[in-house]
Amino acid sequence: MQASTEKTLLAPKAPKPIGEWPDAILFRPAASLVARALAPTRITANQVSVWAGMAGILAGAALVWPGGGSIGRVLAAIGLLLYLVLDCADGQLARLRGPTGSLGAIIDGVFDYVSAAALHVGLLFQFLAISGSPWLTVLVVVFSGASMAWHAAVFDDRKNRHLEKVKEGYTRFNTTSEKLGKEIEASKSGWGRMLLKLLLRYLAVQTRMEGEGRERLPFSSEEAERYDRRHRPWVNALSVIGPTHHFLIAAIALLSSCFVPEALWAYVAYALGCNVHLMVLLARDPGRV
Repeated sequence: MQASTEKTLLAPKAPKPIGEWPDAILFRPAASLVARALAPTRITANQVSVWAGMAGILAGAALVWPGGGSIGRVLAAIGLLLYLVLDCADGQLARLRGPTGSLGAIIDGVFDYVSAAALHVGLLFQFLAISGSPWLTVLVVVFSGASMAWHAAVFDDRKNRHLEKVKEGYTRFNTTSEKLGKEIEASKSGWGRMLLKLLLRYLAVQTRMEGEGRERLPFSSEEAERYDRRHRPWVNALSVIGPTHHFLIAAIALLSSCFVPEALWAYVAYALGCNVHLMVLLARDPGRV
């Protein structure tokens, strides 16, 4: 008993999760209620991912719908908030059910991008209604959409690199090439096999891009803790450019625009600010994460 206690005391502390504060404060607690309610049912985590994507798509459709006006903007904001809750709930439900496959991560990622695209298509129509210049509107929306994609990709990449170095057994997408190979062989769905093969190729590209970084792992527990202390503040500073912030700011801007239509430009200002923030942080990168 004493030896077991000593072993527990000497074991390295698990690093705190890295994420966006709106998720931690708002959306994950709400998602936890949804996941627990769905746990006894036959509804799968992948189905919840599809629901999240549909909420995002409907949010964009509400902004495109002719004559939607303020009602369309309110419905779009509600759709975005629902998307953010369900986007957290799918992962929580999967963890409640036990070991998960890699296909869920792919479905979740696909609907993340679909929801972002739907939002910006909807915003294009909204900005056309308040701007006298179609070309300026297209330029602004393309800039906002491209910025969101860049910000989400950088934050996700740096967060995963950090966790791979400080959390034992952590891999992005919760998978490895070996695990994917077994899942491809076991898959009975042609679409499933195709998506898994695409993820396998993506992981191969990521491994080549990271060079020898993976071969230096794992760190000792002491090295991991030092690395975590040094780099965590930098990665946390990146979190404000994450996708949850983008969707939340868009929802707030949409609700505000019901009273002041020009409030939609707050989302564009946020995207511009994120670009400046990201470039400053990348210039001060404490090292490849």
